[in-house]
Amino acid sequence: MSRLLEQAPAERRPQLQAMLAETLRGVVAQVLLRKSGGGRRRRAELLLGTPAIATIIAEGRLVQLALALESGRRHGDGAAHRCAWWRSSAAARRM
Repeated sequence: MSRLLEQAPAERRPQLQAMLAETLRGVVAQVLLRKSGGGRRRRAELLLGTPAIATIIAEGRLVQLALALESGRRHGDGAAHRCAWWRSSAAARRM
């Protein structure tokens, strides 16, 4: 999120933050990690666009997103392997 906002000119960032806060529904981040026995394992996180997340983005407090991700597990945010939504094959097809 920070990288995206940093690409905009400084004078346009507040407008971009407001647009993201209003329209963001969710973000899926994935990375492949090496397994000790060979191969790779997917690590994914899901961040849902809750009202709290929208406020953090609109106010430009992006450093608080990681904390919000941890505290937002009751909404379904967090490590994807713990989310029922992520395990749903129907949800995965919609991505």
